[in-house]
Formats: sequence, C-alpha cells, structure tokens
Amino acid sequence: MKKIVYSLFFLTIIISCKKKDNTVDNNTNVITPVISELSNPIFEFEYGNCYDYQDIGNNPLTVLSTNDLIVSSIEYDGNVDKLQISKLNTNGLITWQKNFTQGYKFMAGNSFETSTNNLIIIGTLINQSDWTKSKVFIAKLNILTGDTIWTKAYGHNYIDVGVCGFEDVNNNYWIVDFSQQNHKATLINISSNGDSLTSIINNETTPPTYEDALITSNKNVIMTGESGNTTSGKTPVYISSYSENGIKNFSSDITLTNYDEIKVNDICEMSDGNYCIAGECYNFSNTSIRYGFLLKVDNNGNKIWEKILTQFNGSSIYSCIEKQSNVLYLGVGGSGNAKLYKYDLSSLTAINTNYATSFNDIQLVLRNSKLYRALIDIKTSSYETVKIKAYTVN
Repeated sequence: MKKIVYSLFFLTIIISCKKKDNTVDNNTNVITPVISELSNPIFEFEYGNCYDYQDIGNNPLTVLSTNDLIVSSIEYDGNVDKLQISKLNTNGLITWQKNFTQGYKFMAGNSFETSTNNLIIIGTLINQSDWTKSKVFIAKLNILTGDTIWTKAYGHNYIDVGVCGFEDVNNNYWIVDFSQQNHKATLINISSNGDSLTSIINNETTPPTYEDALITSNKNVIMTGESGNTTSGKTPVYISSYSENGIKNFSSDITLTNYDEIKVNDICEMSDGNYCIAGECYNFSNTSIRYGFLLKVDNNGNKIWEKILTQFNGSSIYSCIEKQSNVLYLGVGGSGNAKLYKYDLSSLTAINTNYATSFNDIQLVLRNSKLYRALIDIKTSSYETVKIKAYTVN
C-alpha cells in the first residue's frame, strides 16, 4: 500500500478587495463528436518513478528558448522521493539527467531559463528529522551539461513549497513560495549567486488555500486558489497579482454564481492579457454532482465571465491553455480518466481521446504550433511517472 507522507493543500492568504461579477454562462451544450486537429504524438516518454504523486508539482514542464524541454519529476530511491531533472531535445530524448540526493525527500516545482544561459530549478526539501522545517529548494545548473553551480534553501520553516519563478530586469531571481503551515505566500528575491536579498509576504485578512501560480509574459506573478472568505456561505476563487518589482497589483475574491464550493487546479494567461482560472465546483446540497468551471479575470482582478461545463458529471478541469482567441484546450476529467477537449466558450469538442485512462493532465503548454501535455501516469506498481506527449497542432 502506498504511504501518504504529506497532504499538501497549499494554504495562504486572502483577499483585500472584492470585484464586481460580469457575464455568467452555465453552459449546457452537448459534446460535439471527436475530431482530429492534432497530429499523432511526435513523441511520448515517461520520466521519474515517484512513490507519492503529491510530490509532483502542477507544472513539471518548461519549454526553453531553444525548444528543448526541462522535465521536473521524482525518482524513488527505495527509501524516499528524490528530485529528478531531465533535459530533452526536440525529439523528447534525454540529453542530460540529474538526481538530487542530499539525503532528503524532495518535491518537484517548475524551472526557468536565465539570461546567462543557465537554469534555475525550484522544488522543496523535506527535512527528514522534522518535516515542519521543510524549505524551498533552489539550484542553479549549467543548462548545457546539467552541472550544479550552486544550491540554496530558503523559507519560513513551515512546509515551504517552491512553485515557480523568474529573472527580473536586474538579473536577480524571484521565487514563489507557498507555505502550508503558516498560511503564507511569499516572493523570495535572491541574487544571481543565490544570496538572499529580500522577501515579500502576500498578507490577506483571511488566508486562502493557494493552488497554483503563473509567471506572465510581462513577468507579473499571479497566484490563485480557494479564498478563505466564506462569510457568504460560498467559497470564492482567490486571485492576486504582483509586478516584476514585487509591488502588489490587486487581490480579489470571485464567487461563482450558482455554486457553493470550488477547487482551483490551473491558471493560464490569455492573448488579450487577461487570465483564465480552471477547476471544479459543486453545491453542498448534492456533492456527488461536480462540474468543471472556467473563470476569466482581467488584469485588475475583475470577473469577465464564468463558464460551467455541465455537459457531464465529473467534468473537472485540471489544465487549460488558450489555442486562439476564445478557444481553449482543456484537460478534463479526474480519477485517472483525463481526456483532452477543445472548448470555444459554448461547445466542448473531444480530441484524441483514444489513450489509456490511467493518465491525469496536469499541464498544457502551446509553443510554436506544438502542444505539449504533461500527465501523471498512475502505474499499477503503485509508482507514478511524468509522461510528456507532444503534438503538432493542425
């Protein structure tokens, strides 16, 4: 039986201002027939061998400027989960692979490329003697060879989870830290040699549960999850934004119109500069009926529209990416039964659904007419791998 070491529900910090709801659309259209607008997979490979799937982050895939890929996965060493970083060429073949084995249990976060052609790896170091003292793990690697330049560990000593980050205009690095035990989201600012510079805590009146973060094209940090402000009897969606220099732009609670409870799974940036948050929703009166939701929010924290996928029960959305204006690709369906759909804000179209049901889409990336799917493959041997599948978009 698989042991569950931690149950990480990223908790943090809630809303300073409420925003006005706009368009509501409880979508009831039927699903259109399966179409083939994607090529057969260019490649599909598996990475890692994880003992506890919760140690795999929401965004294990990074597409580099060269179109090579970085996959952050977990490799079980017979005792604990270790962080495994793989660099892949455009054919999905490994050019180098590195395991971090300092005697700790790891969790995998995202990574980013630096202006000096290096790679910043983000994750979590679980302290073996006292798991509450876990820290954000940061490593700088040579992007060509995978050689380690330096490693650092930062945080509040309260189950700090490293999520994602970016390089600012001063060539310093910002790292997003979701701390579970003290309900904080922190932006950690470090220099290019790894020295600590400052940190910014996202303080809110009532702490939310943080689920995901996004670094936008203009280097804003967007954090989202479930709001802690439940005075209305409903759980709102939480979203907050910070600019590249660590200045807070906004934070908002947004309640879905006809649903009591929500679970946020993903957020993506849209071509018009706004954001789309994806997850699932239900009512307390009937928790067995659960639908996927999409919530579009502008760059001031206002709701633009909400869409509910009422086409079938269990339409939870685990990943989303914009294909073109008002057209999204969605990873829909949970419990190891994920499928890929196209959604034009009214019709839900099934795409390439003829694959095994042991997968869950956790990340979609669209780059240069290629769609990359990062999935957790739930193995019968009780281990999980990160599966990467690449397609050409027709």
